[in-house]
Amino acid sequence: MGVVVLPATRRAAIYDFANRFTALLSPEVVRKYILFCFGFGVAVRVMWACLLSPPLYADGFRYFKLACNLVGKHCYCEHLFDVRPFRLAFYPPGYPLFLTPFVALFGPHEWVTTVATIACFALTFFLACSIAKQWVGSPAVMLTALLLAIWPEDAMVTGIAAKEVLLAALLTAALYVYMRCQRENGKIRWGLLVTAGLLTGAAVLAQPGLLLFPSVFLAAEWSSKLAPGRRFVKVAVLCVAMLLAILPWTMRNKLVLHHFVLVSTNGGSIFYRANNPKADLPPEK
Repeated sequence: MGVVVLPATRRAAIYDFANRFTALLSPEVVRKYILFCFGFGVAVRVMWACLLSPPLYADGFRYFKLACNLVGKHCYCEHLFDVRPFRLAFYPPGYPLFLTPFVALFGPHEWVTTVATIACFALTFFLACSIAKQWVGSPAVMLTALLLAIWPEDAMVTGIAAKEVLLAALLTAALYVYMRCQRENGKIRWGLLVTAGLLTGAAVLAQPGLLLFPSVFLAAEWSSKLAPGRRFVKVAVLCVAMLLAILPWTMRNKLVLHHFVLVSTNGGSIFYRANNPKADLPPEK
């Protein structure tokens, strides 16, 4: 948010004031401020989880059970009446796969979702601050740190196994790496570009709709100073890396389901729930 707000007000008095104010602060003070915001954000999330103890329900509960099945039964599926496996690819695997090492390390306890959420928050926090510093400077860093620490919706999903926290971390990481894949002399760091694509692919495994996210990189390349051919090659390499990250799961789906399923099978039913003749009917009295 800080990255967006401050550039938009670059010519405004508030930006000038923020720039002059942060110029008076030493780098050590700014660093301590960022660490304080991070600690405060962690404390808010821990207190929310401990005081309210939000229960796992709906998708969050199923993601957690899928992770437990991966650890305990070595299969990605739900079990009907705890016996018959079903829904072998109904839910995207990204978040359950992310939860799996936490469940394996700490056991099948619901509080491990809080640990996983805080880990995602830490990654998002420090990468977003780095992006803000590179794009704008110290004013944006300080605003970004504050907003991320106190943003209500981000804090209130702690403990409910929400995949959005993982998406925020992966997409922020992809943008961070992508911003560093081109040197000042115009040379491309292909390793970093591939890494950005792999991170985007990991996000797609958690939210298949993000298959369209490379359009963000395409828009960024539209304003770059590279030749059109090199812009196309950059985005193409990124897209190939993204698909490579998805490919192992697609192959698994083909072996298990005997059909081509890119990520998950729930897209059709979810789409139809909001797009059918009865979707807009008033509730029955």
